[in-house]
Amino acid sequence: MYGAASCRRPRWLVKIAAILGVSISALFEGTNGGESSPLLSLVADSRSFRLAHAFAAIENPSLRLSLVNLVERVAAAVPQPQRRKK
Repeated sequence: MYGAASCRRPRWLVKIAAILGVSISALFEGTNGGESSPLLSLVADSRSFRLAHAFAAIENPSLRLSLVNLVERVAAAVPQPQRRKK
């Protein structure tokens, strides 16, 4: 039961943000996550939900693993911006 309810929470965030006419990240302003949080950036991008929804529809574990490997390779091939040293 908990799993099913937690899957709906992101949808509510999307709906609330749309009703208010703000980005999802605006709903988190003032929290410890901040604008630069990688998780917040992921949640704020509707394509992340599309990708997760499509992935969840794939039942074949071997195909799922192949997709994860593909995405990881693509991500590794993309140059990452230099991070500032603290």
